Amino acid sequence: MAGFGFDIGVEGEESLEGLQLALKNLPLHLTEEVHITALKKAAKPLRNRIDVTLPEDTGEFAKTLRVAKTKFKKDINQHQVVVGFKKGREDGKPLKGFIAHFHEYGTSKMPAKPFMRPADVYTAKEQDRIYEDELQRQVDKRIDGL
Repeated sequence: MAGFGFDIGVEGEESLEGLQLALKNLPLHLTEEVHITALKKAAKPLRNRIDVTLPEDTGEFAKTLRVAKTKFKKDINQHQVVVGFKKGREDGKPLKGFIAHFHEYGTSKMPAKPFMRPADVYTAKEQDRIYEDELQRQVDKRIDGL
């Protein structure tokens, strides 16, 4: 019949909407792996930019910069990756990661010297592009394996 046809595949495969549809069709544990992998990769430009824009007088805390952890935020139904500075103790010594907050937001005796938020704004488009590209790559990889 003229005008009748069908296509087997994921609609809008190259779009974010298509990726989300494909992700819905993967088992939950694979969906989480895909998001976490993509988020960690997308966080690297931010981590690198923060490293470049650190205030000069950071001292020891600059050494603790990292892509910290992933977590699932139930209230917004999203996975998140945190880029920040390690806090706590290592080798019995306190880490100085908490000092980053004072530089970023200031104190009553020290003006704010924001470097993390501007780095996030500066790299936002690159983060989005990497996230979408990595999502596509991870979905393709898992679909090919089914």
